[in-house]
Amino acid sequence: MKKFAAAIVVVGLMFLLGIGLTTVSTKHEIIIKSLKKAIISKKGDLIIRKLNQISPITEKTVSENIWKRDFWVDVNGLWWRLEGRNLVDSFQVIRDDNGFLHQVKTRSSGMEALIQSSENLQGLALVARSINAQLLYVEAPTKILPDFGGLPEGIPEYSNSDADAFLKLARLKGIEVLDLRNTNSELPKSEKGLFFKTDHHWLPEAAFLAAITIDIEVKRIWGEAYDLDVPSPDSMMMKTWSNRFLGSLGIKTGRLFAGIDDFTVPFPKESGSFDFKHIGPRDKTAEYTGEFDKSLFDIPMMETGYVNVYMAFLHGGYIESQIVNNGKPYGLKILLIADSFGRSLAPYIALGVGEVRFLDPRTDRFSGNIAEYARNWRPDIIICMYNASAPYIKMNLGG
Repeated sequence: MKKFAAAIVVVGLMFLLGIGLTTVSTKHEIIIKSLKKAIISKKGDLIIRKLNQISPITEKTVSENIWKRDFWVDVNGLWWRLEGRNLVDSFQVIRDDNGFLHQVKTRSSGMEALIQSSENLQGLALVARSINAQLLYVEAPTKILPDFGGLPEGIPEYSNSDADAFLKLARLKGIEVLDLRNTNSELPKSEKGLFFKTDHHWLPEAAFLAAITIDIEVKRIWGEAYDLDVPSPDSMMMKTWSNRFLGSLGIKTGRLFAGIDDFTVPFPKESGSFDFKHIGPRDKTAEYTGEFDKSLFDIPMMETGYVNVYMAFLHGGYIESQIVNNGKPYGLKILLIADSFGRSLAPYIALGVGEVRFLDPRTDRFSGNIAEYARNWRPDIIICMYNASAPYIKMNLGG
């Protein structure tokens, strides 16, 4: 048994040596140290222990800049799959019983952080009131729903409990809240569910359904004067790119660990014309004009080899995005403050209003004073939306 286990180790080490010889990184010492640890280990009684030793080495190795990196990531992912491994990179990627990949929140944000976030949201409510705007907080759905039980046994998960605590604090402060995690009553499910298998983002179909749900809620609270006029599903057509999307979690594990997602996008049958402007780092701008599939979605990206095609929405805009609907010159002005879930939501909100501005206030994104921004632009509605698995609300409100 020990000889067979040793043979398995030797094969694994030869495989890793092949990777090392192809690397163009200068960090060869990382590989060498890891190999030494495997060789001198005395845990040789069980083959699975040897495999578990080698896999982290491979995991570390393929994260470097090596020749044919994607190929080696795929091979490594196949290895993990043959091992039956569901936990990758210290809980950074977890595969559930249905084959979906998750980025699990294994630690609570803590009550102090949640209270601070609720106070930030209350500060935004005061800004909205000062300019006679309405504020709606939207809790985006999580990939792990409150009644979901498919994670491997013993995995801690705090996104939903943190969201529950935060929403309770927000409601106590008198803030209007829409909880999209309650998918049975709030957000209609698409036939495929709400999320990609290999990414933490929701499906484009889910983003469109969320826009409809937000529209319904806004009218319920504040009346028809605040109609977002989001088109009905009948006015949309679906375009699917098969086996096209490898999301942020799939990129870490390769195509052979959980497969590749189809990418289906709802496009309006008649969209009119939009002017889109993205203000990026160092105020660098990019501008697009035309119908939805030219101005708000990057069709050419879909024809490239680039795998993270969620970035096709808003041409990858992630700091400040401005969308003007040329067919609604006197329409409502919507300020959307959100994480990257907002990148696919903003275009669908823009279909029925005059203008949408989308700000992502997370670290290394929009860092300006949001209170000052809102007072200068004077939106009719401020929609603040976060996903519970991400850090809670941080934004620069000045003062």
